[in-house]
Amino acid sequence: MAVCLRPLWELALQFDALIEDPVPVCRPGRKRKYRTFEAMLLDVAAWHYRGYERAADNLGDPEVWSMLREAVEHAYPNNNRMRLCKTPPSRSQNYRFRARYVTDHLLEAMHNRVESAAFRAMSAMGILEPPEGSLTNPDPYAFLTGDGCWLPALTSLTRHDAVDPETGEIIGRYDPDALAYGTQGDKASAPGHLLVMVQARNPYRKERIVLTTRLKSAHNPEVNRNDATIAVTALL
Repeated sequence: MAVCLRPLWELALQFDALIEDPVPVCRPGRKRKYRTFEAMLLDVAAWHYRGYERAADNLGDPEVWSMLREAVEHAYPNNNRMRLCKTPPSRSQNYRFRARYVTDHLLEAMHNRVESAAFRAMSAMGILEPPEGSLTNPDPYAFLTGDGCWLPALTSLTRHDAVDPETGEIIGRYDPDALAYGTQGDKASAPGHLLVMVQARNPYRKERIVLTTRLKSAHNPEVNRNDATIAVTALL
């Protein structure tokens, strides 16, 4: 259950710490009535339900939200900071949160914090400090690999598919940042986002650490570069 995932709570608390930084990076205004975690939770639910409207409707059910609040209190009985508000987040609140707080400055700061945490974890696990091995026969603890992960868009339309070429009428929603992954006739077969990851591995299962990520989008200057080049550049 995502509502009880500790990494998601910790990510939200880290974001709150940056928002409350002594150096003001956000505009003044009324105090918001929802928490950062709840805005992120709606994003996670939107991915699961394939849309924000369905996600907001499901989280907005009083019985569902009450069950989620009880689940969080049961999972973290001694931490009052990890609590859900009495009312679920709305689509408008999620939009305002993104528009006001999700700035390039804060995203870069969060990215740096996540990278630092990943390197500390990697060091604690002994990765990149192999007891043996060579350049031609490296130890399994000395591997850094780059990989691409395709994230499907919430809609199956692209910018060109969503507009009628003859009338100019908008016939459907589309993700303006999505890329086309292959084509089927005149349409993209799977619009989405390509996430390039740099990760460290060891010989054991489920102990991979993602060190850093880069997103290729339609508006990203790296969109025409290959994955290997982006992965190497991310480490420099």
